[in-house]
Amino acid sequence: MSALYNHMVNALRGHWTAHGQQYPQRFELTDAALRELNDSRKLVNDTMNYVLRPGWDAVFHGVPLQAGCAVNTLVAADGSVHPLGE
Repeated sequence: MSALYNHMVNALRGHWTAHGQQYPQRFELTDAALRELNDSRKLVNDTMNYVLRPGWDAVFHGVPLQAGCAVNTLVAADGSVHPLGE
């Protein structure tokens, strides 16, 4: 998987710990980052012969994805914005 995937997983784990297992509001990604993420995810799913459900590309581990942002961030349950690692 890509480094972005790992940064997102780490941010999600940290958020769960800091916010009593609540899910963040969303991940905000650049268009290029969302393409990279979903290309990697699709490759893994195709390789493992998993069936992708409709809308899979708009959610990451239960967290909505939003594209078109200037930087890659996690928007926490409380609305605070946290940049994802580079």
